Amino acid sequence: MAVITLLGFLLWRLFRRCCMCCCMRESCAINRAASDPKKVLSGWGYWISKILILLFALAAFCFMIAGMATAEKDLAVKIWEPLNRLTGYLSNTTNSMDALITSLDGVNPILDNLTSIANNDINFAAIKSNLADISTFLDLSAANPNTIDGALRDLDTSVSSARSQMAALKSSMAAQQPNITAFANGMSPLSTAVSTFTDYSNKLTALAAQFTTLTGTASTPYNPTALTNAMAAVNLTAWQPNVDAMVAALDVWRYAKDTLALSTLANAARDLNTLVGDIKNSKLPSASNAITNFLSAWSTYGPAFAAIIARVDSVQATVVRLDAGSTAALDRLRTINANITALLAKSPTPATLATNLNSLSSELSLGPISSLVTDLTNMQNAIANVPDANINGARTAIAAVKTALDALAAKKDATAVQLTTYTAAQNNLNLGNLKATVSGAGLSAELTNTAQAAAAAAAGNANVVALQAAVNSGGLVSTGNNIKNNLATQLTTLDSATASLDSRINTPLSAYTSLTSAVVDVYNALPTPKSREVASVTSTVNDVENQMVRTPTDVRAQVTNVQSSFGKGVNDLRSKVIRKVDDFQDKNQSKLNNADKQRYVATVVLFAISAFFVLLLFLFVSINCPWGIGAAIVLCLFMTILLYLLSVLFAAGLVAAQDGCYYTETVALNAIGNTSNIQPIMRYYILDANTNVTVKSVLKTAKLVDVDSVTSKVTDQAKAILTNITATYTPRPKLQNVLDGVTGFINNTLARIDDLLLMASAQNVRPIYVEVKEFPCCDLAGNASKTWVILTFGGWLIMLAVQISFGHLSRLDQLPQSGCCGCKPLLLRKLQAQVHPDGGLGDEEKGQATGHVDADGAVKAVVLSAPPAGQAMMMTGTMAGAGAGAGAGAEMAMMDGTPSAPPAYATYPPAAVATDPYTGAPVDAYTGAPIDPYTGMAVVPTPPPPPPPPVMPPPQQAAQ
Repeated sequence: MAVITLLGFLLWRLFRRCCMCCCMRESCAINRAASDPKKVLSGWGYWISKILILLFALAAFCFMIAGMATAEKDLAVKIWEPLNRLTGYLSNTTNSMDALITSLDGVNPILDNLTSIANNDINFAAIKSNLADISTFLDLSAANPNTIDGALRDLDTSVSSARSQMAALKSSMAAQQPNITAFANGMSPLSTAVSTFTDYSNKLTALAAQFTTLTGTASTPYNPTALTNAMAAVNLTAWQPNVDAMVAALDVWRYAKDTLALSTLANAARDLNTLVGDIKNSKLPSASNAITNFLSAWSTYGPAFAAIIARVDSVQATVVRLDAGSTAALDRLRTINANITALLAKSPTPATLATNLNSLSSELSLGPISSLVTDLTNMQNAIANVPDANINGARTAIAAVKTALDALAAKKDATAVQLTTYTAAQNNLNLGNLKATVSGAGLSAELTNTAQAAAAAAAGNANVVALQAAVNSGGLVSTGNNIKNNLATQLTTLDSATASLDSRINTPLSAYTSLTSAVVDVYNALPTPKSREVASVTSTVNDVENQMVRTPTDVRAQVTNVQSSFGKGVNDLRSKVIRKVDDFQDKNQSKLNNADKQRYVATVVLFAISAFFVLLLFLFVSINCPWGIGAAIVLCLFMTILLYLLSVLFAAGLVAAQDGCYYTETVALNAIGNTSNIQPIMRYYILDANTNVTVKSVLKTAKLVDVDSVTSKVTDQAKAILTNITATYTPRPKLQNVLDGVTGFINNTLARIDDLLLMASAQNVRPIYVEVKEFPCCDLAGNASKTWVILTFGGWLIMLAVQISFGHLSRLDQLPQSGCCGCKPLLLRKLQAQVHPDGGLGDEEKGQATGHVDADGAVKAVVLSAPPAGQAMMMTGTMAGAGAGAGAGAEMAMMDGTPSAPPAYATYPPAAVATDPYTGAPVDAYTGAPIDPYTGMAVVPTPPPPPPPPVMPPPQQAAQ
């Protein structure tokens, strides 16, 4: 298509040039001269075509720039990186196999260490001596942990109970202290209740008499002295607390009788006193003695436990682990030692605890608790002996007095205020105010009589008399005071006793018994006598001593076989794989690198030239340069042809690459052949999708090495070597560095083999192969795909820009040729500014307005300058060659015989012709006047002839 377009364009331009220069020269010039530049170089058709050309050209330019920018400079280098990684990986694998083969020689020193361990690392004499000391300790009565554990547990139980009872008793005493205080405070008033109420009655009677006298006085003078004395005698401030104390004491009396609160408190105090006495006299001395005796025995024989455990642990940790029975026996001894060691490490230590217990035994005291128990019991009995009727009756009578006194107090105070006022100013007004506080319902006089009656009733009440007798006969006044005082002291004493327990036993005894109980559990599980436990361990030690004289000696032969098998595999891998890859790189690296450089340069040059040609088209279309547009179209079409050819080549290459990459593995396997022992390896690494296939089976199929056979031989030999010792005992690190230097060393070697097999597995190698394959199938194909896209779509964009440029160029062909060959820009603003036919480049209306446009739209030429001097404006014979029409016109003018008016435009003889620099139209070289395309003459205007003289009538006729 691009070729056809190029040929068509060249034929079009050639044909046009022929027409302009030959047969159609004059008609083409007339048409171009008559064209309106404004119509040609404006309008939506002009701008749409021009904008599309510029857009497509700009897009094509961007594609070419993108092609240069995305061209990879070092594409061939990518093949060497995965190849080098492959060869490096294979080299590392072979080096690791070499290191494995060499490391197998290290088994010999390991075998030599076995005898040294047996002779030097186990001190059998020290072990037996320590076992003898432990045997003696276990049979001592003082070492029996049940004694110390039982004593501490009993003490812990008692102390815990004492703490609990102290706290409960203190709480109960604190709760009953207000009741006991109220009871004790009321006993003294109750002991004289009858006489007290009699005294109250008498004084209230006297006050009532004075109130009667006051109310009977009508006016002053009135002497207030007697009333003042009677008021002072009724001292309610002292009476009310006294009566309140009686009522409160009776309430406590009834509460204590109903709830037996005092008996309960006495019993709790008695129980605590008994418990504390047992702690002081029995539990504390027993625990202290048990601790002291046990520590004495342990200090003598205890170090043997730590020594034997350390020695056996060292042997078991570094040489050999004993059988299960011996290990269990040692674990029991270990438990005893660990718990006793932890017991000794407690804070305070057991020795300090024993001292603290002795001190606590001497300082623990509950103070006056015995007296308090006696007084509480006696008071409870005295309270219980009084009938409820006496208690209730006495309380009712005394409560009535309390109520009457409480009611009288406020009114009496009001009367006292008015009495003070009257005493200060004895007048009828103050007297009336004083009387107003006395006489009347609910006032002082009435309330005094009520209180007097209540007091008199209480004084004569049989229940009050009986209760007073009970208080005095039971000695409750002194007993109550004793209880009140001792109770306060007892609360302080309980705090002191609790503080002593907390300071002397500041660590819970359970922290000690948790350790002693663990020792007890182990101790009680030992056989009787306890020393039999040690005898079994001694027997095991003797057996181990006898077993450590035999040494495995047969490993070296198997190691040699392994070295031989793997050595052959390493040599095959180096010669058949690594060397071939290296040879390929040595032969082809420089060639590929040079070809890659040439590819990059060619790509950049191709896109750069294409971008330059498209840029030329963009520029020439922008400035409307016909010659430039034509040249750019030719160049762009040539480049489009080249781009299309390359696009076809790249497309073919991509198709070939797709097929080649898809069948790469099959081609490679066919090239190797089915008889090669490398073929199974190649199939495993690059083609086999079966994940169950192992590298071991592949190596065996390829006849490189039978890994399973070698592994089986090594394992069987190792088991045979270790049977004598491992049948009964378990090897530990030092022995394991020898025996596992036989098994462990070979197992480590087998682990290395497994690591090598893992390194050589498809999951590790196949990614490297994929990287190698990615170069032609991904890198090259991807780069070619990008280049193909740019070539194809860039070529189409150029083609679209060129196709639209044809129409644009055809439009520019309508205007007169710019310059000698159309090489100058056709810009509308310049065409409008130059000398042009009047009205031709302006608007049509303007031309018609000035009279220079004919009725049919033809525009007349106008010459702005005069012809050169000496040139006659006339028709001559020389005009015949320029056109027959002009000559005929001249002849007709001369045949008339009269001078005709010269035409509006005269024509000069043929003159030198030049081209207008803007329109390309032919003009006179001297005057710039347009050239008539038919005559070849310059057209210039001539002045019009003078008008004829007017015709005047004859004078005679005028006269007539």
